[in-house]
Amino acid sequence: MSLKYDSNDSLLSITLSAAVPLRTAEIRQQIHEGRLSDREMVIRAKAAADMIACHGDNIMYRGHKKGDTAKAFNALADGLAMLAFCPGGVKFMGQKWEANRMMSGAVEASDGFETLKDLLEAVDNMGIG
Repeated sequence: MSLKYDSNDSLLSITLSAAVPLRTAEIRQQIHEGRLSDREMVIRAKAAADMIACHGDNIMYRGHKKGDTAKAFNALADGLAMLAFCPGGVKFMGQKWEANRMMSGAVEASDGFETLKDLLEAVDNMGIG
């Protein structure tokens, strides 16, 4: 049995490979400047997870209204970037982001979350919201 190639998956993976490190750097800067606490980061991660859970289909299939797809994609990139700060980082679509290693250039493909469902359950288990 072979899996059907979906160009949307490839485009999403490529786009995330650029967006997540940029978002991670922005978050790191906000933390460094004292503009983002751990609690605020968890609240933002929960909001991103809620957006993805409700509107994640807009990432793969264009949203009905202008900007819907961008909002859903931004939530996914933000959520992955915030989870990159967790021990072990986050793994999604065969890529891994780990904030501490990203800054040193030593990104490894191990640990992390294997699926979006795992990622969302981890955020849900944080007990906020």
